Amino acid sequence: AKSHAEALQKRVSELQDGFHQRLIDAELKAGSIAAGLAHPDFLKLVDKSAVSVDADGAVAVPADFWAGVKASLPHLFTATGADRGTTSNPAAAPKPAPAGMKKATEMSDAEFKAALARIAAGQLP
Repeated sequence: AKSHAEALQKRVSELQDGFHQRLIDAELKAGSIAAGLAHPDFLKLVDKSAVSVDADGAVAVPADFWAGVKASLPHLFTATGADRGTTSNPAAAPKPAPAGMKKATEMSDAEFKAALARIAAGQLP
């Protein structure tokens, strides 16, 4: 019975370690977006030993964690707005959708009758 209890305790410990690692991975993935990591797969190259999970399941990431990672692996990061001194998005605004024909269900009765008259007269919209 003692060896069975020890085996169960070992399995619980393994499951808990795996759960903690998944919590750490999820927290770091969220933080990597804000830090400007170029691709989530690069998290495999990051030393996660400074990150821990407390008894309540809260992930503790040191305040200078991402600064340290950027200093040691700068080639894995893209420049973020904060790095450039701005938080605005440098991308161009999206172009407006091209004006299309108004659907019959969106037309008033007068607009619909006028459209029918133009079509009947050979003036396709």
